Amino acid sequence: MTRLFRIAIDGPAASGKSTTAKQLARLLGFRYIDSGAMYRSVTLKCMTMHLDPLVQRDEVAKVAQSLDIQFPDLGLVSNDGKDVTKLLRQESITRSIAPIASNPLVRQAMADKQRLMAQTLDDRYAGYLYRGRCTQGVIMDGRDIGTVILPDAELKIFLVADLKARAERRFKELKGHDGLEQIMKDIEARDLADRTRTVGPLKKASDAVELDNSHLSLDQQVQQIQQWVHQRLDLMQASP
Repeated sequence: MTRLFRIAIDGPAASGKSTTAKQLARLLGFRYIDSGAMYRSVTLKCMTMHLDPLVQRDEVAKVAQSLDIQFPDLGLVSNDGKDVTKLLRQESITRSIAPIASNPLVRQAMADKQRLMAQTLDDRYAGYLYRGRCTQGVIMDGRDIGTVILPDAELKIFLVADLKARAERRFKELKGHDGLEQIMKDIEARDLADRTRTVGPLKKASDAVELDNSHLSLDQQVQQIQQWVHQRLDLMQASP
């Protein structure tokens, strides 16, 4: 009998959520949903339409509602059938995303899409065989997955890392296109915006487990989370 196991991974900007989630998805054979990429997708679309997110809030919301965002394969993102994976990592997107991500109508549109994805079994993903039982699953990362989108997720992770470690990761990701000091300032500004927005602010769910990965390798992070998955699966199997 196949069952659905949902993992919610939250944390601040550049804390390694997407990288960790993708590696974990490969290991477990789970579907990966990058909620941050969904907001980046809306931001990219609004930028190409030259919409002002502070002035044209309703138009931005309509974009969020109508945009067809898909994850055709692990790590890939498409908007209305067009591959936009590389475009979404531009620093111009990072600097423009805050007013779009804080728009309540945008967040509602994204939440509806995310919840639908998270409750749908996808036969493209084999799932995880553990103690003779196959578990299919979904891994979703973002800022409010464990608190708002999937408050009943089987496992909630809150990733943290110090500012310098996060800035260095983003610096490598951008291949030096922006200076380290500027990236640190951008991350601090994003942190403030994420924590103080009125809708879906960044915060740790009361039942989430915290993982500080400032000095952990990717493999170490994934191994720790896999242990937590095993613990939760053992509890599920023990329950009637």
